[in-house]
Amino acid sequence: MGKKSRKKGAAVDNTKAARKERLQERREQQLEDLDRDDEPNDDVAEPGKRQFFVGDRVWFTGHRSWGDGSNPNAYRGIVKRVDADSLYILSLQSMTDGNYTDFVEFPLDDDRVFPDFCDLTLRFGVGDQVLCKTNNGWEARNVAYLWPIREIKKQEHLDVEPQYPGHYVVPCYKCEDKTSAIAAPFDLDRCIIKHQSSFRFGVGDSVIFSAGLAMATGRSAIQLKNKSSWIQGTVTAIDILGLEYYATYKCVFDGAGKQYSCHVTKDDDEHIARKDADPRSRLFEAIEQDCSRSHLKYLATTSSIDVTTFRDLVITKALDFASYQALSWLQHECSIDVLHFKDKRGNNFLHKIAYSSNAARFMKEAGRVSKICPIPEWTLDIHYTKDLEAAKDDNRLLYLTTALNNNGETWLQILVHRGDSHALDAALSPNVGLAWKFASSYVFGKTDLDSLVEAVKKSKNVIMQCIFDSFILFRACNLQCDEITCILPQTEDDLLQKESMIVFQGDEAPHHAKLLARFITDWQEHCTHERSTLERVCDNIVSNGFSRLFTLLCDADSSIFLNKNYRRWSNEDRNEFIQPELSPINDGSYSTYDCLDVDIAMACIIGCKGNMSQSYDGRYYYFSELKQHALSCYPSSCPSWLSHLRIMTDQKNKCCDRNVDFCKKKIPLLEDDGDLRGRLQILDYLLRCHPSIELNVLEAIKHRQCGVLRFMVDRGLVQIESNASSNSFFMKNITKFQFLDSGCIPSSMSTKCFLCFAAVEYDDLQSLQWICESFGTPAELCDGWNLLHFSAFMGRIEIVVSFYLHPVWQSLIVQECQRKPFQNAYAVHIAAVQGHIILVELLLDMKVSTKDGKGQSIEFYAKKSQHTVAHEWGAERDKEREKPRALERHIKKLLQLAKTKNPHTSSEAMKNLIISSNCLDVEAWLACNYWQFDQKGPMGYSFGEILYECCSNSLNQSFVLWLCTRLYFGNKDEYPYYFWKSNEKAKQEHSTRILKRDDLLSFTADKGYLDLANYLQKRWFDKIECYDPLTRDFLLESSLGEGDILLKIRDKLLRAVVLIKMAVISDEMFRNLITHGGRPNDVDEVLRIGVAVKKYLVDEGYANSSYRYEHREISCYVKPIDMSAYTHYNYPEEHSLFKQLAFCWKSPFELSHVHIVLATEGFYELLEYCLRNMQGWTADMELDVVRLAAFYGHSSICDLFLKGEGMISDLNCRFRAAMLGLGEACSSRDMIYLLESYGNKCVLVKDERLSGEADYDCRKTYVDQSVVCAVLNGYINFLSEKDMKTLKVLVDRLNYSHEDILYAAKIFMLTFRYTRDSIDWMGRFVDLLQSTFEALDLQPMYHQEHIQALCKEIVETFDRELGCNRIYTNDDKAVEKRVLKWLGEMADQGLDIQNVAVDVTKYSYRPRKNDFTVQFLELGKRQLRTWSQFDVIINGGSLKEIQDVIEQGRLSIHARSRGGLMLTHLSSAYDRVDLLEWLVVSKGMYLDSKDGQHRNVLEVAKAAQAASTTKWIVERQAGRTISTFMQRHHHRMLAIRKQQRVECAVANIQRNYRGHSIRKVYRGSLLHRLEASQRFQEVWGKVSANRNFSQIAPDWSSIREKVCDMKHTEFMHDGGYFEDTDDQLSKALKGALQMNNNDIISSTSDGEVLPHSVGHSLDIVEGPLDDTASWLTFQM
Repeated sequence: MGKKSRKKGAAVDNTKAARKERLQERREQQLEDLDRDDEPNDDVAEPGKRQFFVGDRVWFTGHRSWGDGSNPNAYRGIVKRVDADSLYILSLQSMTDGNYTDFVEFPLDDDRVFPDFCDLTLRFGVGDQVLCKTNNGWEARNVAYLWPIREIKKQEHLDVEPQYPGHYVVPCYKCEDKTSAIAAPFDLDRCIIKHQSSFRFGVGDSVIFSAGLAMATGRSAIQLKNKSSWIQGTVTAIDILGLEYYATYKCVFDGAGKQYSCHVTKDDDEHIARKDADPRSRLFEAIEQDCSRSHLKYLATTSSIDVTTFRDLVITKALDFASYQALSWLQHECSIDVLHFKDKRGNNFLHKIAYSSNAARFMKEAGRVSKICPIPEWTLDIHYTKDLEAAKDDNRLLYLTTALNNNGETWLQILVHRGDSHALDAALSPNVGLAWKFASSYVFGKTDLDSLVEAVKKSKNVIMQCIFDSFILFRACNLQCDEITCILPQTEDDLLQKESMIVFQGDEAPHHAKLLARFITDWQEHCTHERSTLERVCDNIVSNGFSRLFTLLCDADSSIFLNKNYRRWSNEDRNEFIQPELSPINDGSYSTYDCLDVDIAMACIIGCKGNMSQSYDGRYYYFSELKQHALSCYPSSCPSWLSHLRIMTDQKNKCCDRNVDFCKKKIPLLEDDGDLRGRLQILDYLLRCHPSIELNVLEAIKHRQCGVLRFMVDRGLVQIESNASSNSFFMKNITKFQFLDSGCIPSSMSTKCFLCFAAVEYDDLQSLQWICESFGTPAELCDGWNLLHFSAFMGRIEIVVSFYLHPVWQSLIVQECQRKPFQNAYAVHIAAVQGHIILVELLLDMKVSTKDGKGQSIEFYAKKSQHTVAHEWGAERDKEREKPRALERHIKKLLQLAKTKNPHTSSEAMKNLIISSNCLDVEAWLACNYWQFDQKGPMGYSFGEILYECCSNSLNQSFVLWLCTRLYFGNKDEYPYYFWKSNEKAKQEHSTRILKRDDLLSFTADKGYLDLANYLQKRWFDKIECYDPLTRDFLLESSLGEGDILLKIRDKLLRAVVLIKMAVISDEMFRNLITHGGRPNDVDEVLRIGVAVKKYLVDEGYANSSYRYEHREISCYVKPIDMSAYTHYNYPEEHSLFKQLAFCWKSPFELSHVHIVLATEGFYELLEYCLRNMQGWTADMELDVVRLAAFYGHSSICDLFLKGEGMISDLNCRFRAAMLGLGEACSSRDMIYLLESYGNKCVLVKDERLSGEADYDCRKTYVDQSVVCAVLNGYINFLSEKDMKTLKVLVDRLNYSHEDILYAAKIFMLTFRYTRDSIDWMGRFVDLLQSTFEALDLQPMYHQEHIQALCKEIVETFDRELGCNRIYTNDDKAVEKRVLKWLGEMADQGLDIQNVAVDVTKYSYRPRKNDFTVQFLELGKRQLRTWSQFDVIINGGSLKEIQDVIEQGRLSIHARSRGGLMLTHLSSAYDRVDLLEWLVVSKGMYLDSKDGQHRNVLEVAKAAQAASTTKWIVERQAGRTISTFMQRHHHRMLAIRKQQRVECAVANIQRNYRGHSIRKVYRGSLLHRLEASQRFQEVWGKVSANRNFSQIAPDWSSIREKVCDMKHTEFMHDGGYFEDTDDQLSKALKGALQMNNNDIISSTSDGEVLPHSVGHSLDIVEGPLDDTASWLTFQM
């Protein structure tokens, strides 16, 4: 095996190599034929020699105008005239000088003239200092010459001049120093760069440099690899030359205790930056230097710079310096739309680029990126984008390339007006610019080109004129290529009528063909980006059969067709249309063998419609239609399978039947391609001009190209009647054909017969039919079998059908096969062996013989097959054929058992036999084609006769009852109703008898069924009725005949029927009671009756306890009623159930569940009964009941489930369900009560947010369980007046934030946006949002993400609904007006609605009926106009200008710009300290105001890395903090002092008042005492003078005691008075003495400012009193 495998592989390799060799030999032969053509075309140039035409740009050397070579315009020019022998060239210098007649003449074959494909401008001029890459590294030079073409000859590897782009290099510069000269081949940084005269850093400066971009020196490579992205170092040298790379700096850095060095190759911020540089300044500097997009992203990310805060400033910077990378970064990384940028002068971003001095850099970078990176996320689509201002014409695109500013200029015209030749050259260059993009038809229209032509003409700039003229010629050829390669189907006539292709008609067609052929030759190898397009030009011409274009281009240059491979999808058979089980499984991917690389002849044969069918859906439908065509269609109306397919697909297309897709794949295989005629003309041209080309007829059949076969036969390339062995192509492929035996062609076999068998093998029905119709069907055998045998072998069902409809069918079908191993077999037997069962069944329907020549059956062959499908089919056939025999065996055995004398044994045996064999099942008789009970069947017995034999011979009445019950309660729906219908006319008049309630009562009374009679007398069964089993059909009559047994069995069956009817009625009564709110006692009675009668059915054997019933008709009636039952009550569509979140998804039938009806209607007693007595409750049912009861306000039901015990569901879940119901009902008071009642027991968990990729089902689940969504739904559907109290409860008591509510609103809207009346619903939703904002004081500006998402969906809904064929009502207009007003308010509050407008064209294919989109876009324009008022700040206006704008009212200090930025935010973001200070100090604006991202002014300044404004705000806030502290301390001291003064005044008032009051109170006593004192002095004066009173106690009591001791009777009557006042006066005096100033000051809090009035007691006394003073002192 190993050797064979190796040999086989080697053979395959040799075959592939041989094929390549033959293909190459064929091409060389074709070129030789072209060279030795007898009649050469004089217009065709010599192969390898380029032709020149008028308008070509050329270089020329060795002429008087050459000069010293310093002026390239002197040896560069335009071909102005071409005659038979000479070229006349006008140099660019002559054109510049205005001399248009000074032609330079050269012979046509002069080597000194060669084409100019180079750009007309260069980056450097003569004398510029540059650095050039040499073999010795980078060296400093000065540019000496531009385009030094005379240096070409001096280069050893260049021996000829360039003939096409990229052939050889035309040097761009010659650079010299004092000793040598260098030629720079390309104007690229890898060859030549500018030599800087100054550098950003000097030696010794501390810098940071990128470790990844630095070049290691010595051992520093490992250190650089181990370091972080940026390394701190010191500059030690600058401008390092002589290396393989140019280094601007040499830096040293520390690592692992050592010092290392490295080189920095570029002096920009991406490579090196100053240590501790300001991140914002670095960002702007990187934009100026056009650093990469990744570096800009790094700076903004690592420094946390939010460029959206100063978006206009950074856009302006990127546009001024024409940084492609920066603009791409802003567009794709920062979500800043630069493509729709437009300033007040109408300039888009391309206009602004055109005004920049770096415009050429932008164009070259755009061209480079478009070639190497076509990914949209990394490129700027500078050609066209969506027009945001488009309204009714929604499909209109905004063509940026041709857009006009307010001056009516395009950006290219601005370049022309500025005289920027270098930028214009870069833009229109096919080498480094955007010429390939701009050359397409959709970029420039005729008007655009005309205006540009006029602008260039007015400029009088020769270089610009040459640039533009070259682009026009280039564009013309490229447009022709685009039209040829258009993917839309088109004919050659339609193609040649197009504007760019009409030149190929008329006398000038050969000339334009030469131009196009030369364009293809020039650029297909040079331009890698558009190479595929140019390669497809010739491919499309050949595959589409554009014969006239082919002839023109082939006459111009045949090598573009002959010297290339053509890739074609193979049209070979892949067994798609055979038995599906045998067909290979196609996974939708194409392997390499499906795609072929062929020469031009094979390309013409195969065509462009390869068989690329991927789907096998509809295969069985296809074969059923084929069978119908073969057996049922009339030849007059449906003559062929092709016509049948066309009619069928046309009919099915109207109803969008997906089954026709597979059928459609067959139609192209049965008819000629539309491009066949053109391909045949190309073949004819090739055969005439290149006779060596040979066509293989087998390839035409193999790829199912009957038209090519007819062409070859008509041209005599194939001799139909010749011997097949004489054809060399046949002989080369004989080992591959399955119809040949041992790989040999029979000697007598004709070419016609060979082609017919090949058509069968390749499944080419069209070619086979054409051969048979044109030359007759070959009758001879090929190695023992005919065409029909081989068709059966291959499974070609369509070919067999075509033979069946042909007169040759009879001769083919009767021939026996002689080919091994199918000797004596017919076609049907061969198909069975091969597993083609669909074909076998079709042949059987065609009434072919089922026996072979030896008498073997088809099933015998099927069992010999190696295919499972054949084995299964054979077994099924045997089984089907066995059914009548098996039934007969079973019936025979049953009759034998019926005649057995032992009744018990025979009954059991018969019962077992009937159950196991199903011989008395009606289905079994129907399967054997016995359609009525009295039709004669097995052994001559009918079904009824066999029943009679079984029942009449059996003495076991239980068996008879069992058998009759089995048949009576069989499922009649599974067999035709007419089985029990008699063939006899007398019996056909048999009528059935219906028994009413009275009849049944009589029956139950007569038979003693008292329990049933008792039940029947209940009011529930007053309308009961049923059929009499004896008269329902002929079952009992045919089984039992006449006699007592008939009546007994009838009574048994009637009892069972009554029980079933009662079970059904009890279930119905239960449903009615539930629906209409019956009494629990009635429900209990009905359920008890139902349970009883169902138990009878089980006990009596009609069903078992597991309810898996033997009699299927009873199975749906005996199941016990539980809570899973339905009431079948249909709520009307307008019922509130259909609007509730948890139930709006359910069908009306699902809403008829018992628990739903009870909870909805509020039947508390019934629900309590069901809860206590019925089974089948689930947790979901309990939650549904609680939610519904809460919604409808059934508080008793809520209490029952919330307070009850033994529930299945969790209390928290029931509590949440109640909250959902109350929230949807918007019952705020009940929600508060519920929270207060169960808040300490239950926890309401907030709704978890969905993931970013949540689908509709996830959103629906979230909405069902969200309390916020329930409240929102309640406000929208059930309340007209929205007080928002319920939402306030969520916010105040359940801690729902505004963010939570808006998120839930967004999910809620996304879920219900496609409601039945989206416009009305969306209008109510918008009203709800407005009410929510007002009630909760919710600021939309702070939640822009959610509000923008809501606005976007709202706009798309209105655009979709109002844009379709909808009747536009007044209500719609009112809703539209409200929604637009709300959207306008959102825009005025700072919400950015510009992004909302991007997708308004999503449904633009629908006709417009209103102007909603127009008005919404007007809102967007209004917002842009509002934002434009801030341009005075964005554009760097002076403080005086800004102040004037604000003072004049043109800009409000309360206005907000994009992102909700106020003037203070913009000032801080743009680092305008002067403006910010004026706004805050003079205009009173606050620094704590928030923008759209909820940031204050300081946070915006920090996000923008605005150092100056950040410093000013921080210092101001610090100063205010200190000032506030000092001011508060000062006010506190003043308050303390004021309090002290008040207290002193109070004390003085108290003292004076107290003295006055006391004197008034004690005046009488004092006067009396004074008089007594005077008398005392007179009496005791001398005595007192002699005594010392200094030791008298200082209090009044001691004095009184001393006086009393004297027993002076004059004072005794006043002692009581003194006792009353003593304590009071002493206490007051003591309290007054304890209060002082220190206590007053210390009692004041240090952290509070004291109030101006302090309430103290009036008992405070202040004065210079001694601590020992007493009332006595005061008294004395």
